[in-house]
Amino acid sequence: CCHCCVLWLCALAVCVLPGIPGSVEFVEGNGGLPTVMLKHACGASAQVYLFGGAVCSWKQASGDEVLYVRPDAVFDKSKPVSGGVPHCFPQFGPGAMQQHGFARNLDWEVASTSADLQPDEADPEVELVLSENDYTLKMWPHKFKAVYTVTLHGEQLRTDLRVMNTGDKPFDFTSALHTYFEVLHVDKAKVTGLKGLTY
Repeated sequence: CCHCCVLWLCALAVCVLPGIPGSVEFVEGNGGLPTVMLKHACGASAQVYLFGGAVCSWKQASGDEVLYVRPDAVFDKSKPVSGGVPHCFPQFGPGAMQQHGFARNLDWEVASTSADLQPDEADPEVELVLSENDYTLKMWPHKFKAVYTVTLHGEQLRTDLRVMNTGDKPFDFTSALHTYFEVLHVDKAKVTGLKGLTY
């Protein structure tokens, strides 16, 4: 069985979004920005801002934060959130348009929420959508639909970004989930699994 919420009702500038008690909640984040809180039964949590579709917090059941958000990050939509898991789409790095593209500068819409009831635990999830608009078409003249799913599976954070061409001409793009990990002891940090790989 799946509890899905696919409709959100807006009255003036205040949006009332349906949640799933104990699993998916819509709250006011930093700067008053709309935020989705995912809470797993094990105690892990994630915080996803609709602005930029950015995951800005991912905590283990112990309460330990996994992601890093810069102390000077602003939450007023004047620029992308510096930290967490921001989007780079449809361009990674510098290029023909603004640095890392426009996806991290726009409000994403909630397409659905769920907490699939499994025999032992529910995996809270939110699916966000971003499509072309006048602002994006001025920089990148293509019709698209980007679907971003964020799920808590126990203490694991699972993300999935799919980009669909909804227009009638092909396009190229680059994309990344530009993750900032919090490292408490940088002198003890290591990266493994790259032996023999080019990077």
